[in-house]
Amino acid sequence: MSRARTAGRLQGRNVHPDVLRFCRAELLADNYFHAVQEAVKSVADKMRTRTGLTDDGAALVDRVLGGEPPLLSINPPFDAK
Repeated sequence: MSRARTAGRLQGRNVHPDVLRFCRAELLADNYFHAVQEAVKSVADKMRTRTGLTDDGAALVDRVLGGEPPLLSINPPFDAK
């Protein structure tokens, strides 16, 4: 697939700007394995930016999403009563 066609498809699908910022080159090269890897890195980067933490990997996710209340919430809080 041509670069222009791939770029057009990404725009047509409203790909999040952060995804494009982190993995545009990989997507345009049809390197989807590395595109996913870079997209995951973008999530960790956003967690660090929003919380001020410097952790990485599972430690970062545990500190950011664990706890009551979590440092960041993906969805509104859910009461399981």
